[in-house]
Amino acid sequence: MDGGNLLKLKLIFLFLGLSTCLAGQGSNNINIKNLYIASRVIKADAKFDTGLASLEPKYPVLNSEDAILGLVLEIESNNKNIFISYWKKVIIDGQTIITRRPEDFNLEHIKITWYKIEPVRGSKKTGYKYYSNEDWIEEDGGYKKIWHWDKIEYQEFVWDSSNTWIIKADVTPVRLDHHNFGTMRYKVEIEYKGKKISSPGIESVEKDGEIDAHRISVRGNTGNKIIDWAYSFFNLPFIWGSASRTGQSSAHQTEKYIGADCADFVVGAFRKAGYNIPYTGSQLLLNYARVIVKPDSIDNQGFYIIKGKRIKFDTGMVMPGDLVLWSRHAAILGRDNGNNLLDQNDIVIHILFHEPVFEKISRAYSGDFVIARFKRVD
Repeated sequence: MDGGNLLKLKLIFLFLGLSTCLAGQGSNNINIKNLYIASRVIKADAKFDTGLASLEPKYPVLNSEDAILGLVLEIESNNKNIFISYWKKVIIDGQTIITRRPEDFNLEHIKITWYKIEPVRGSKKTGYKYYSNEDWIEEDGGYKKIWHWDKIEYQEFVWDSSNTWIIKADVTPVRLDHHNFGTMRYKVEIEYKGKKISSPGIESVEKDGEIDAHRISVRGNTGNKIIDWAYSFFNLPFIWGSASRTGQSSAHQTEKYIGADCADFVVGAFRKAGYNIPYTGSQLLLNYARVIVKPDSIDNQGFYIIKGKRIKFDTGMVMPGDLVLWSRHAAILGRDNGNNLLDQNDIVIHILFHEPVFEKISRAYSGDFVIARFKRVD
């Protein structure tokens, strides 16, 4: 090797050594500005993950897709803003950002704790625990109904403390009824140089219960869009008189996965499935739906009867995803119990003074009901 090439080689090694040194210096002189949780959805059996992570909520399909969460640090180093993550690219505020790896700044072994954030059941004491935007106050010797935003409370639970930067989302609640579908929110916390820094958690709750924490809402996998979207609302609390902060459907508590009353739960699932229906009360839903059948009796074996005949299920007469409307309650017809006839043991999906549940028609509510179907779909 001649002297010129040897000199070039020495300069290359010198440059590489200097770069490593500078990287090390940068890692000792950084300021962590923000923590984010970015996520993306992948096929459950995927061998490669080629999508882009973002801060937006995700809606994976149960048993078919996984939502993967990843920690993203925004740091300041040498007067430059740099994003650190094991995601190679992330979308933040609509911009695609190329990140640096934690090893570049000696951050790969920082202490990381992940939290689940789930709503606490409300404080109403009428045999159930729920929230209500309507209350009664004593006034002039009587009672007057008032409207207000009930305070939605959340609780944080340590979920993983293995110092991982990337983790598969798990929406199974800690305190509420256990489901591996529905909605869960998350917070991530790091400990760096003796200080704890975290992404938004329960301190970020607004007056209508909206919380600025990363959300994953797992849909069902039945093939029925209405029912599958209804799955995504599980784990959310019952809010009597759920409402919109602005009057727009996009700001409704149901639309933002905060909580719902019975009618809004139904409307929320249908809206997600593509139906153009406004949020309204259960007694007004028939303004947007047509009645399919109205059972007039029930026989001694628990089958619903109309004009002396049993009602066929899943043959075009009544189908999964239809509305079940009582005088003051609404539900979604979920599934037949296997006999292809409408009876007391068929299942509805509904919310009433409790998070959404699957329940037999006979237990969901009492009194006469109709089966209806919404008219309009986008």
